[in-house]
Amino acid sequence: MPVQGENVVHELSRRVARLWETCSNRDLFASDEQWRKRTRACVETTASLVCCTNTKLEWFGDIIEVLSDIGSAENTREHSTTRLDQSFLVRWTCLSIAVLRPALDQESLREELAFAVSSFAYLGSQDSTDDLRNDEQALENAQKIDGGIWEALQSIQDLCRASSSGADLTLEQLRENLRSHESQVADLERINTSVYTEQISFYLSAFYHELDRVTHKLVRRLPGVQFDDSPFERASFSRALDLLTATVEPQLVFPHRQLRALCSLGPRLRDIIEGWNIEDPELRRTLDSLKTVGNVDTWPTFSRRPMERQLARLQDIRDSSGFAITVELFFVALGQLLATSSSESHHSLFIGTFKSITSDWKKYRGSRGTQQVLLDVVCDIAMRRPRYGDPSRIAFPSYIADKLLVLLRNVLEGQPGSHIDDVVENLHTALPGIYGERRKFLDRALEVIAQSRAPGSVPLF
Repeated sequence: MPVQGENVVHELSRRVARLWETCSNRDLFASDEQWRKRTRACVETTASLVCCTNTKLEWFGDIIEVLSDIGSAENTREHSTTRLDQSFLVRWTCLSIAVLRPALDQESLREELAFAVSSFAYLGSQDSTDDLRNDEQALENAQKIDGGIWEALQSIQDLCRASSSGADLTLEQLRENLRSHESQVADLERINTSVYTEQISFYLSAFYHELDRVTHKLVRRLPGVQFDDSPFERASFSRALDLLTATVEPQLVFPHRQLRALCSLGPRLRDIIEGWNIEDPELRRTLDSLKTVGNVDTWPTFSRRPMERQLARLQDIRDSSGFAITVELFFVALGQLLATSSSESHHSLFIGTFKSITSDWKKYRGSRGTQQVLLDVVCDIAMRRPRYGDPSRIAFPSYIADKLLVLLRNVLEGQPGSHIDDVVENLHTALPGIYGERRKFLDRALEVIAQSRAPGSVPLF
């Protein structure tokens, strides 16, 4: 008898699963092109079934390693510099995000995260009896690190003005300008780059390696996702600025590396003031980097807290199996994809992917880290200008942005917290400088947050 309904889909999935198994052994193929042809067929079929028909992902077996291999072979992360077929890239990305969602639910990740989060709470403490899951203390210390980074940036801003004429200044003129800003140079030399932030970086690095292991580096292959690699190598001043001013925020930032890189400007500028190493090419590159800083006082408040955002991501993976960070990865990757492809042609795929990674939201609405990450994603959309095109527009079609706001209301419904109040205040502060589609989205976000906190509010479905 012919199989019907779900049985038909199950049988098709079983056959596709066998093809996936062959893709895991490239030696079975006469050429790389044959392997690519097979993997692309598997990706396109599986993505359509999982993201558009609610087919169970587990029916296809363990495909995460093969997906990562495909991403590496096709250079999906740098898709804008390749001639990769956009339709395939969209399907690979949506399927990869759907696969990552359950992959982040690993006890080994939670164990590493317990140490990583604890290292924030432990910052500067020698008391081994401290509560290693003291999230309140961890948040306070993350804010202290952000304060150090911000203090460094403000000093750099003043120094930027001192060297604003760039190549038009002689070295002697530059030295005189810097002497008039010697207090800012001293600030950079003074800012604490304590060994305790290095301890945080150690535990973040351990988590990073475990994340690579359980996901087979699939997170690294997603379009638009950035990482601050090599936590214990010296970071250049210009690289530190790049990470802090990037349109797409990196998912992992190592605090001591950032602080030391930014504050490394202090002794370099001291050398100029005192007449040493003024012909150093690296020093000249550092001075050129100052021109890219822009006015840091105009940066949105939410962009001034990289460590606090980092902590929230870690807490989300620890407490909610990566629920919110998967949503963030979805929007980061989607923003990159939409810069080069149409959203309408993939409407069902995007909606289906979003539903597949958020359908179990009820389990995770009590996590502060999860709430914070979702709030940050909303702030990113409302307050960051799109990389290309009309600055009044948001980078996402309304049909998917509205789904995010519904999810936010459901997760925040009835939840207290000063972190929600802080976001509302920041959004209100940003209102005068935002217009067009972004203003409408911001207004809607404020409305949704207010509705979620109203007495008697109920979730939306």
